[in-house]
Amino acid sequence: MPEAVPHPRYEVVLRHARLASGAIVDLGIAAGRICARGPQLAASGSVELDAAGHLTLPGFVDPHLHLDKALSRGELREPPETLAEAIAASRGLKAHWTEAAIEARATRAVTMALRAGTTALRTHVDVDLSYGLRGFHALCRVREQFSGQVRIQIVAFPQEGLDPAGKVEGLLRRALREGADAIGGLPALSPDPRVHIDRLFAIAKEHGADIDMHVDESDSPLDLSIEYLAERTQRDGYEGRVVAGHCTSLAAVDEDTLHRVLAAVGAAGISLVTLPSTNLYLQGRGDRPPVRRGLLPVRAAVAAGINVAYGSDNIRDAFTPFGNARMLETGLVLGHAAHMGSPAELRSIVRMATHNGARALRLPDYGLDEGCRADLVVLDAASPEDALVAVAPALWVVAGGKPVAGLWAHRGPGAADARLYGRG
Repeated sequence: MPEAVPHPRYEVVLRHARLASGAIVDLGIAAGRICARGPQLAASGSVELDAAGHLTLPGFVDPHLHLDKALSRGELREPPETLAEAIAASRGLKAHWTEAAIEARATRAVTMALRAGTTALRTHVDVDLSYGLRGFHALCRVREQFSGQVRIQIVAFPQEGLDPAGKVEGLLRRALREGADAIGGLPALSPDPRVHIDRLFAIAKEHGADIDMHVDESDSPLDLSIEYLAERTQRDGYEGRVVAGHCTSLAAVDEDTLHRVLAAVGAAGISLVTLPSTNLYLQGRGDRPPVRRGLLPVRAAVAAGINVAYGSDNIRDAFTPFGNARMLETGLVLGHAAHMGSPAELRSIVRMATHNGARALRLPDYGLDEGCRADLVVLDAASPEDALVAVAPALWVVAGGKPVAGLWAHRGPGAADARLYGRG
């Protein structure tokens, strides 16, 4: 008789995982990667998990957060209501923040996100003359703390603008030299948005950095610096390397202008990130009927073929009292606000929280194919649309090939749940 061929043995085998397509597969994981995928893998694992037919997605991607400000709402004496008030209030708070305090709050926020299935995120951090690089240095330590679990990208963000002497630009360059992943900007609040964009593009090109700007975060149809951002992106060959967040002024423009702007954005390969929770709370407060919704027109952007993602933005800070770092929760808010409720639209929102966000952040090896990094979440749902509507909890979160969180992750491998956690 021929000698029996031994079955492969992996560090982790996830059984009966239901993909977004509905197919049920097993995943063999080793060295932080998905090494094998198929129905009923003839393999064993040092740890075996049974997804029991529950929806399994690649880990959520939150492309826009402010971790240095997260969970600071309780420090406010008077809660602000407008964007300008929130910026001023935040300025007053951060003047007293220590690196240790920032690190502690950010660690809590990332832990919240990880437990809900987020395995990659991009955080903006203020860089200005009074704040310096305190927030940046604190978030570098948080990034190191979660290395192997959450891929954290840091954007050096000049919240207070650029000074004539170029001192803020010096701080931005220093942050990029010390490990920032991208450079941010806020052109609409500059006296000359084009000059603001030009100065930041010069720094980005100098350091080979990606660009992620807060763009046209207002209710005014006259704030359209996104058009020049698209022009500059194409001129500098930065297609695919630029992200524009907010873009709420597009909610106030006429239909012809909207289609013109979206065509330019699409041609430039810019990813758009909408921040529904914060912007629904802040925008349109000065309106009398009709009141603008204050969101990027998501359906129109998707129809234009643009890569659209969404993010948490703020988590219980000066800008909003809300936020739980749960991408499905934010996606449900988006579905309500953007009038996206068909099964196909609900699935597209879930894709915004996964593949679209990964594309915006240019994450390598993302997904559930063989060879991809083993970052995934098993949800208490049978389909993407069910997961979104129910804000389904994470049963398992696997990050860097290791089970790290989830409702089942805190249960020991006793007889009652041996099929769920660790056997072999």
